[in-house]
Amino acid sequence: MESNNDANSYKGKCKMGKCCYKWIAPLLILMILSLAIWFYLFDGSHEKKKNIVGENFAQALELFNSNKLDDARSSFEKILSQDNKLYNPLSNMYIASILVAKGDTKNAAEIFLKVANDDLAPLAVRYAATLQAASILVDTSSYEEISKILQKLSEPSNPMHQFANEILGISALKFGKVQKAKTIFEELAKDNNSPFGISTRSQMILANIIASDQRNKK
Repeated sequence: MESNNDANSYKGKCKMGKCCYKWIAPLLILMILSLAIWFYLFDGSHEKKKNIVGENFAQALELFNSNKLDDARSSFEKILSQDNKLYNPLSNMYIASILVAKGDTKNAAEIFLKVANDDLAPLAVRYAATLQAASILVDTSSYEEISKILQKLSEPSNPMHQFANEILGISALKFGKVQKAKTIFEELAKDNNSPFGISTRSQMILANIIASDQRNKK
């Protein structure tokens, strides 16, 4: 077990950790937007008949992209009231993203987790929702809670495991589990399949951990 002094010496590193996981949001929004466009363009009913929900969704997207967030939220909530299984998960993702932009991270995380646990949502959307929820909750939830949220995504067989493990590593560091964090970031840094950004950030965090260890030994 690490001493309190060791754990406290790493609290300053959490600011760097924030920089490492906050980048996830724009990437996920891009992923979600791509999925939304795919659904809208290739939904068979769109070509066969007038797709009212699809048109409403396209209008909501336009409002969102124009940064008219209050109007966009109202439009996405209207779509939810129509109970369309195709557009509901995506609408919830955008509503949660709007809440994040407005600083309401608590309710945003709840919505992201709702989508993450929705068996009817596309798998890619569920993955994105899980990562986004964890990236929000890492500031306030224990390592054990974050680990539970990311349990499936952190498995090596999951295509998102590097992203999930990066958040786990930040959570471990934040709560003084320094050796656990070090192990996670070492694995990410040496994983040839890790995205370049994750590998680079892992090396930076490892360098800071090593530097802190050396200072503590003096």
